Amino acid sequence: EQSTLVQTSKSKIKSTAMQQRIRNLKLKMNQAKQLNRQAVVKEGERLGSMEGAAKARQRQLRQDKRSQKEEWNKNNSKAIEVASSSGVDAKYLVTSAKDSMNKTYHAQ
Repeated sequence: EQSTLVQTSKSKIKSTAMQQRIRNLKLKMNQAKQLNRQAVVKEGERLGSMEGAAKARQRQLRQDKRSQKEEWNKNNSKAIEVASSSGVDAKYLVTSAKDSMNKTYHAQ
């Protein structure tokens, strides 16, 4: 009798552990479904309407401009360091070519 009780208790422990594991997996699957649905809704808003597409385009342009400016600042600081160490006047290295061209076209 005692061996059957031990076997029964072991099988209950295994079944509760298995049930807990299945429950955790179901929770993860549900969370993944919710996140996927949110991503699909956001993409639909972005692509589904003209306003959403325009907002996404503007957001992307701002992000591109910001990253381009950060990259230029990083490279310009390196150029200024090199110029100052070699004795070149660094005041000529303060404007990017793009900004210089924009000023030229807007002045005309």
